[in-house]
Amino acid sequence: MKLWAVMALSAAMIVSCATVPAAAETRVDEKRASLKADYLAGSYARYLKDSRARSRYFQSAYDLAPEDMRLGRIALFSALASGDEALTRKTAEEIYRENSNEAMARAVLGADAFSKGRTARTRKYVNNPSSDFTMGHALRILKGWNEVEEGRYEAARETFRALSDTAYFTALGQLQIAKMEARLGRSAQAEALFAQVEASGIARLETSLSLARLEAEDGRTAEAIARLERLVADNAAAEVGPAGHYLMRLREGRRLPRLSVKAEAARALTEPAFAFFVRNKSNDGAETFLRFARWIDPDFDRSAIWLAGLLEEIHPDMDDQTRAEVSALYDMVGKSSPYHVSAQMGLASLLFDQNRDEEAIAILESVAESDPSYFTREALGRARFFRENWEGALPFYTQLVDSLSEEE
Repeated sequence: MKLWAVMALSAAMIVSCATVPAAAETRVDEKRASLKADYLAGSYARYLKDSRARSRYFQSAYDLAPEDMRLGRIALFSALASGDEALTRKTAEEIYRENSNEAMARAVLGADAFSKGRTARTRKYVNNPSSDFTMGHALRILKGWNEVEEGRYEAARETFRALSDTAYFTALGQLQIAKMEARLGRSAQAEALFAQVEASGIARLETSLSLARLEAEDGRTAEAIARLERLVADNAAAEVGPAGHYLMRLREGRRLPRLSVKAEAARALTEPAFAFFVRNKSNDGAETFLRFARWIDPDFDRSAIWLAGLLEEIHPDMDDQTRAEVSALYDMVGKSSPYHVSAQMGLASLLFDQNRDEEAIAILESVAESDPSYFTREALGRARFFRENWEGALPFYTQLVDSLSEEE
């Protein structure tokens, strides 16, 4: 081989050897740049409160760095907050494969399995405790009600007793044990625990409804009616909510509904949303619990209304996507639901915020006609008052004043 050919071949070999690490380094740099770009885009979408874009960008970023558990948790919560259950489940599965101890991934997969009645699979995900405050409590609630479903009642008692980090969750745990005892027909034990929860002042409505169900189940209908009447008298809004609904059923001689285990778990996850998490300025915690409740029991309308209200609070300047989700949550609460009036009130408020006053007032007029009460008439009068329709508001306030006793 001629000298020039040898030199050319050697040069080509040197160049080719030198370009391998350079190309690899370029690919690493491109990956790092893409990761940073997706993360920044997701962060900006979060700032803009665009939940779908946030989910898309954080998911893309996590796909580039599946070993980054912090990024995985952000991607997982973003998927959950977007309302995309399929993506949430997929992301949770990816995280679980990387780290089977990751609490939020386990909670998502546990909630999904529990919603499908797969108790053994649920146990696989929720049995190990977690030091993460929010996910730790979600896992215990799921674990406890899964144990009830399996008939492992002593284990469930211990799990619910472990909800003891704060006074609030201690009382919430007692409420779950009381509900379980009531399911088992252990009325004396259940009532003693319900009394402790009542004394704590936590979850008063849910405790009163549970006690009314227990009393009615035991044949003490008069006691159940008296209890509900006191609740309604103390809170005008209760007249058109579940307490009023229960009261009407009992007066008509009908049985109160017996709740499924999934329904009880959904209620346990819904209760802390506003009473604990929002009160402690953790909107993410509130949304997580409400999304889990919706996943487990989509028929529980209180979680739909509370989630809609939370989204309105989180997104004061709602984009079209969030507004559509809020509207859909209110719309899915049917006329036969004890939460129908509350949902219609929420829908009217949403329309007022869009300056669609005539549509909003039409909803309030319809509700006041179908469910006449102090609460619905006052809402309609207040709507006209704030729109400076004095002439339209006056008859409603006159009727309200005429319906009050001297003391009131």
